[in-house]
Amino acid sequence: MFYKQGSWHNFPEQIMKSLIEEFRSNKSSVVAVMDDEPVLVDFLSMTLVNLKSRKQRSVAWFDDTGK
Repeated sequence: MFYKQGSWHNFPEQIMKSLIEEFRSNKSSVVAVMDDEPVLVDFLSMTLVNLKSRKQRSVAWFDDTGK
């Protein structure tokens, strides 16, 4: 999930699958394209950074137990 305009939003399914795969392979960050913009999701700082505008957003993660 990522924080945008005062509320939390789910990542698109394709990006979510990529995030899970990269996280499970012990990557600390992932570069993806979301809404035609390059973004970096940093698991260590729990941020999403638009690589074009440099705008940062918070990200959240729920595990299989919903926590």
